[in-house]
Amino acid sequence: MKRKNLFGLLVSLMIAGTATAQVATNDSTTQTYLVDSAFVYAALNEVTVRAERPVVKVQDGKLTYDMPRLLADKMVSNAYESLLQLPGVTESNGSLTLAGAHSLTIILNGRPTTLTAEQLITLLKSTPASRVEKAEVMYAAPPRLHVRGGGINLVLKGYREGEGGWQGEVNAGYSQQFYAQVSGGASLLYTSSRWSLDFLYNTTYEKGRSDMDIRSLHTLNGTTHDIRQQNIGYSSEAEHHVRMGVDYTPHKDSKLSLAYTGAFTPDGKSVEAATGNFSNSLNNSNSRTEMHNASLDYTAAFGLNAGLNYTFYRNRSQQHFSDGSGEDENRFLSRENQWINRWKLYADQSHSLSGGWELDYGLSWTYAGNRNSQRYEQEQTGKEPMPTADSYSNNREYTLNFYGGFSKSFGESLSLQASLAAEHYRLGDYRKWALYPNMELTWSGLPGHTFQLSFSTDKRYPDYWSLQESVGYMNRYMEVHGNPLLRPSTDYCATLNYILKGKYIASLSYDRDVHHFDQLAYQSSEHLTLIYKTLNWDYLERLSLTLVAPFRPASWWNAQLTGQLSHSRARCDEYFDTSFDHKRWIAMGQWRNYFTLSKQPSVSLELTGVACTPQIQGAYRIAGVWALNAALKWTSSNQKAEVLLKGNNLFDTMQPDVRIRNGLQHLDMDLFMDNRIVSLSFRYRFGGYKEKERKEVDTSRFR
Repeated sequence: MKRKNLFGLLVSLMIAGTATAQVATNDSTTQTYLVDSAFVYAALNEVTVRAERPVVKVQDGKLTYDMPRLLADKMVSNAYESLLQLPGVTESNGSLTLAGAHSLTIILNGRPTTLTAEQLITLLKSTPASRVEKAEVMYAAPPRLHVRGGGINLVLKGYREGEGGWQGEVNAGYSQQFYAQVSGGASLLYTSSRWSLDFLYNTTYEKGRSDMDIRSLHTLNGTTHDIRQQNIGYSSEAEHHVRMGVDYTPHKDSKLSLAYTGAFTPDGKSVEAATGNFSNSLNNSNSRTEMHNASLDYTAAFGLNAGLNYTFYRNRSQQHFSDGSGEDENRFLSRENQWINRWKLYADQSHSLSGGWELDYGLSWTYAGNRNSQRYEQEQTGKEPMPTADSYSNNREYTLNFYGGFSKSFGESLSLQASLAAEHYRLGDYRKWALYPNMELTWSGLPGHTFQLSFSTDKRYPDYWSLQESVGYMNRYMEVHGNPLLRPSTDYCATLNYILKGKYIASLSYDRDVHHFDQLAYQSSEHLTLIYKTLNWDYLERLSLTLVAPFRPASWWNAQLTGQLSHSRARCDEYFDTSFDHKRWIAMGQWRNYFTLSKQPSVSLELTGVACTPQIQGAYRIAGVWALNAALKWTSSNQKAEVLLKGNNLFDTMQPDVRIRNGLQHLDMDLFMDNRIVSLSFRYRFGGYKEKERKEVDTSRFR
């Protein structure tokens, strides 16, 4: 090859990414060139070019990750675990968060999911990682996706010629915490050029234990009472998830989908015993939950997407409570019920205009009827009877949302998308109009350097049960109160991202959540009662800097460092009869390591360390935590079978202690729940299994 042609090849590769290229010249020396591109091996006579594809690319304002490339050598077996490999995505209390985004919604193939965090995890864990084609990270999701704030669009591999017929997968798992837990499931899918039929079933049996010690220096009428209580709880339940769906594709760009989703917990049980110098009580509870959803969705070739969604949800539970002994014993039976009927109708339209302009507009209407009731039956009243009161509510909630937006690329280096949504919300006597501006600007004028500026607004609604005017008893001292005066919170978030060479990421973000709400404990100034209640705060704000740096120390060792420094402030001027205004700097770090132990057979090892300094949550001061996780995976040579052994929180160090020091409020809560999890899972795919995307059911505000 002529030298000038080689130089042109290297220059063209340099525009795309980062790599090194070694070239043997006529005088037997070696020249090294800096090159940017995907993993490329090109034999050109005496020239061999080896280059590395960027981890992330910016396309139409979205951070787009090539998931097969990102997941190479990673310890993942399903779609949920693949999301955790995205830079800035972490797991906290069973839910996913994105650094720099106030909220995060997972979207499948351009359609928003409406699952609770638990149901979403179940679905994603049933979807093989091999089905994931790419992930699009958005810090300001466009309104046509019917989500606000941050979003991740997970794109699954679609149907290809010759892959029709029946396909499926079976899986089973065992995990050990304080008690053992088992799970299992199966999926079937039939595809053809026009039709697609799918079935999914998953079941999990869980048994858990919790342990909490509290010391409350409770000041009442000028006297401080030293109250010490220990609560030990046990729970067990079996969960069942069923999905059935059919898709009909009459033309290439049109589709009609009908699906049913069911979730059932037929016999949930819990027992909580409290001992101490104030209360000696026993709580026995059982519950039954069912959810049914039917959805109809149609996509037309001319850019229209419309659908209808109906959900029925019911939760029935009863509590047998006793406190004290002998003549001073209080006993009662409490029955709680929740019924929800929800309808959602939506329609969206997209147009491609001349000059590269894209126009989107649409609307959605949601109605939710929510009935909650709590009934008490006194069985025995002691010398100091516990107050009980029946409650009932029948709320009707209406939400009307319509939006308009556009997107435009100005050459190859600058793109812009902006939109404005208007929403009218009505719940009882509360009525509110709100506007939601949204903007994302991306510039990549210099090779290897990308800047992205985004701004989004979001509104969060309290769950339905929190709006109930009710009182629940954990023991004689600790109560849980509902709050019918709760109002939605509004968040404003701005994020600036800098991406270097397609893999190093720096993110600076600021978000302010006005009327933020959360549940906190409060020592009553009227009674010797510790009240857990959800209230609106004045605001919660956070300024964060996040850095992500992947690197490969050796061919068999792949690693990624993530660090975050943030400043949080939580303020509430009317928290019962007191207030709080707390500020704190918080640092978090994570180091992931992936080791290839063997290629034949395929054996890999993952070690992850994570640590976080002390945090604040309203009036709470939360201690720092750290953890070490490990995983070992074996994969068969035909990629159909795999065995995965995992250990999370190996030293049981992820459960923080909580302190309240706020004026006369003085409370210590020490949690001793065993969060160490050792799990073993097996997965086998047959028939060229291809899991399909599914539109999900929104139960995020149910109990």
